[in-house]
Amino acid sequence: MTTPTALQDVGATPTLKPLDWATFDALKQQLPPERHDEADKLSYVHSPDEAVAIMRQWLPAPAVEPAPTDVDSVETGKALANGGIFGLIGRISKLGLTPNQLAVYLYFIGCRNKKTGQAWQGMRLVAKHAGMSLSTVQEARDVLIAAGLLAPVGKQTEKRRHGRESNSYHVNLPSRADLAMYQQQVAAARESARLARKSRETKQQGEEPRTAVV
Repeated sequence: MTTPTALQDVGATPTLKPLDWATFDALKQQLPPERHDEADKLSYVHSPDEAVAIMRQWLPAPAVEPAPTDVDSVETGKALANGGIFGLIGRISKLGLTPNQLAVYLYFIGCRNKKTGQAWQGMRLVAKHAGMSLSTVQEARDVLIAAGLLAPVGKQTEKRRHGRESNSYHVNLPSRADLAMYQQQVAAARESARLARKSRETKQQGEEPRTAVV
């Protein structure tokens, strides 16, 4: 009588040769150490084929990679993996951005393309939706760029705007590993913006008002 193999389906015509004890020994090495004694006992009461079939059920299940929470860039996957969306929101709140800068940053995150990580909203559109002046939005954007949270990548054409071009930005999301780095860069960018603003104000105050010549 032909001995069934471990890989043979029930009722199928035998197509493989019976396994030998070398296969048994090789499979035994893949088992957890606590299963080795049980495997040896199988060898006394079962054929190699039967013992291997039983031992295959003892093998550890292969590790399965978790499904991504977002069809996004690797960067976003890492950011969301660090505590999920609520963890990401918590890190954004710790960046040290002013309310205006935070509003502009969140607007870009909301408009961010999930596949490319980029957003290409024009500043006038951002100002309109955020309820801010254009100069306020531009100043906030400059701070976000200096801090590394936005990275200009050229221009994109928006079909909805009838072919009108606007600057495109890669929107970087802070993970746990780089949160401290972004906090330092935000602080430096804010200080630089403050000094630039103070310099402009001083220059304006130093200019004498022009009087009409009669």
